[in-house]
Amino acid sequence: MSRRWEYKLISTNDVPGGSWLGMKEREAVEAYLNQLGTEGWEIVGIDFTDATQSPNFFQALARRER
Repeated sequence: MSRRWEYKLISTNDVPGGSWLGMKEREAVEAYLNQLGTEGWEIVGIDFTDATQSPNFFQALARRER
């Protein structure tokens, strides 16, 4: 039987909690990613740039088996 995947696009904007000048606290980002991991999501691709070239931004693709 072949595997089936479900995909999810995530970004810095999805991280709960406040930010200062658009920067999320490292602990908040780690907590968010760890929560996704407990839900079965695995990050399979990540990009750290956006239109403003901010080093504090990321977009990622996650997947989990259906």
